[in-house]
Amino acid sequence: MQRNFLLSCLLILILGCAASMKMSASDVGHLQPNEGVVVGSILIKAAPAQDGSTSMLTGLGGKTWSVNMMNAQTSPMKYELKGADAYIKAREGEEMPFVTKLPAGDYVFIDMVSPSIMGTLRAPIRIPFRVRPGKSTYIGRLVIEMPQKMDVKILGIPQGMNYMVRVEDAQQSTIDSLRKDYGDILANVSRDLMGIGGEKLPGQSLASIQLQMDTLNLIRLREAISDNTCNQRKVINTEVVESPRSVGVDPWTERWTVDRCGKLIYYRIGFTPNPKGGTDFNVPNGTESP
Repeated sequence: MQRNFLLSCLLILILGCAASMKMSASDVGHLQPNEGVVVGSILIKAAPAQDGSTSMLTGLGGKTWSVNMMNAQTSPMKYELKGADAYIKAREGEEMPFVTKLPAGDYVFIDMVSPSIMGTLRAPIRIPFRVRPGKSTYIGRLVIEMPQKMDVKILGIPQGMNYMVRVEDAQQSTIDSLRKDYGDILANVSRDLMGIGGEKLPGQSLASIQLQMDTLNLIRLREAISDNTCNQRKVINTEVVESPRSVGVDPWTERWTVDRCGKLIYYRIGFTPNPKGGTDFNVPNGTESP
């Protein structure tokens, strides 16, 4: 799974009371009934600068970032600038593995931040993952790729920078790197990758498997925010309610039905092919009527 984003330069509130997600073996060794362990890693990479970029804002190579995580049930996406529940410090070019214990539920890597000469750089991420009670789960390697410089066009002010976020499965190498310090904690680790991909959903959706999974990730976040008491949700049907005049060229609308602990919730989703590649989508809040 991969997504393209735009990095902006702005001032934000600092981490405040957020705690580090990187815990020791003694920290994660004893689980309460509603806690789980997640294992993963973060790799931030700076690629060579593109032609036409300037040297006004440099130093992205080798920079240290705080990659921030939020509880999806208690931290709606609109509050993303107010801080973080937890964070991981990751230095560009150095993979940072982590093992952490959290209450069971849905979470999201919301953004990453780093100080610069122009203020605080903030890069949205928005990749969800799930913590399962009583289990140790590998959630993947979160890779963020960006150029070493930002384009500066007006009065030396950074105008933005495209960067890419993707999730890789590097379970064996990550666990091997952590085994010495965590031992038996990593003896029985299941796999549930953040931004999970997989089989095509039921119904008649025109979206590709990757587009379905990206859409499903956003629905999972909306579901967790709307009702954090239900732990049994699944999409049971997808249907086209407004067909495109030309598939892959024109926009279309689908209705997805979610079974939320026995209650049917309906999502009306708009899909719009992007001339530059890929498909944009809009997921409003679910409703109890079709």
